[in-house]
Amino acid sequence: MDSTAICEASESLQVLPPPSDCPNDFDLSAVADPWFVVQVKTGEESLFVNLMRDIGVAAYTPMGLKVIERFGVSREEWRPYFARYSFFAGDAEAQYAAITSHKVLKKLTIANQARFIREVDEIRRMLLNDPRAKRYTGLPIGRLHQILSPHPMVGQVGILEALDDGLFVLRVRIMADSVAWRIPKHLLHEMDDDEIVDYERRLRSEA
Repeated sequence: MDSTAICEASESLQVLPPPSDCPNDFDLSAVADPWFVVQVKTGEESLFVNLMRDIGVAAYTPMGLKVIERFGVSREEWRPYFARYSFFAGDAEAQYAAITSHKVLKKLTIANQARFIREVDEIRRMLLNDPRAKRYTGLPIGRLHQILSPHPMVGQVGILEALDDGLFVLRVRIMADSVAWRIPKHLLHEMDDDEIVDYERRLRSEA
């Protein structure tokens, strides 16, 4: 799915709170400062992001389209996928601004910046292609699979949930949280032992 079309279509939806542009069009790896995870008040994930961006601090929370029902009417709205969590990057001054924003309940330091950026960026890019994902709150149990062509996320590695056939899960380990997509099985390749060993070796190199 074309990300530009998604952003254009979102203009006709009620978005709470409204992002200034396509909410997942943000490159975490382009930011030089270290990233932090913050736990915020429920419903204030995007408010925190917009507040930090307004003062020039890089901030992000993954957003997706979810069906909301009110008074018997269903509609799609942009909503944060990780309830009560947002991310920001910056120096001591930016950290002070975050803590004094009256939105933050807790700040988490990220020891492995490379792994965090990769995990969140994988979810961000998947959401750009398909923003109608499912938040997965459990621990996924299954084997590693790789997405095949012609899917736009060809090469992406994730877990195919054994208890829910066809559910492709990506995790952010620092929060023990996940996002899942339904991907046709003919577009998924089950990785063999050698491929898994090579993949895990590349992950260890991030440390």
